[in-house]
Amino acid sequence: MSDHDFSPSHTHSAVPASPHHFSGEGGPAAPGVIDRLKAYRAAHEGDERFVLPETGVTVSFPKFRKHGTWVSCLRLARNNLAKAQILYICRVSRFDGETITEADFSAYIPMQDANELLAEVFGGASAEDDDEAGEPQGEGKRTAKTA
Repeated sequence: MSDHDFSPSHTHSAVPASPHHFSGEGGPAAPGVIDRLKAYRAAHEGDERFVLPETGVTVSFPKFRKHGTWVSCLRLARNNLAKAQILYICRVSRFDGETITEADFSAYIPMQDANELLAEVFGGASAEDDDEAGEPQGEGKRTAKTA
């Protein structure tokens, strides 16, 4: 006899069609985590808009941003976070209604606008919070502030 016995007594007979709706008692399932996540996504449909401070270009991007899109961009960037962020922004955003490439972003978006847009899309602490924490973010070097 083999190590694996596939007789009917050792197989799973009932697999629910949708595992996140299985109540375990055969009755209707209470709203589960997937239903709550779907409701969250539905409540956050639509676009956000952000005006780049230096150029005045209006950037629109989805309020609900799928994690899978980020993972795809990270894979394309070979885990280079800075490049992945630009790829992601170019993939999900419209600049005055138009799409731009990573090369366009790098060539034509001024650094101040790029930094503001990155902060808007990816969130995180503000510059004041960084100063209070005393810990630099990223790989750049900080310069001392003078009063």
